[in-house]
Amino acid sequence: MEVAEAEASVRLGDIYALAVETHARGCDWAAALRLCRDMSARGIPLAPYLDPALLSQVFRENGEAWEEGVSRRGEGEVGEEESAGGFGVAEVDDDYRAYARC
Repeated sequence: MEVAEAEASVRLGDIYALAVETHARGCDWAAALRLCRDMSARGIPLAPYLDPALLSQVFRENGEAWEEGVSRRGEGEVGEEESAGGFGVAEVDDDYRAYARC
């Protein structure tokens, strides 16, 4: 199998999402947030790959708030390119039960 074929079948965002979910299940919220920031830095939108409730919890556990495409930490923000998907904090359940067992 050629590398080009493998790249076409697996998107980088999917790989990042799996890693974020793995860190969240292990309650390593700082690592999950770092991966979200890495995704943003590479221009990969978060919303199409990650559940909005998970995003909300990852940011909340790090003292930040996830909003539609933007995380707020005082005056900082992750990036505007994540707005795809149209998910906002008000639209998700604050108790993301799959990761709340930490």
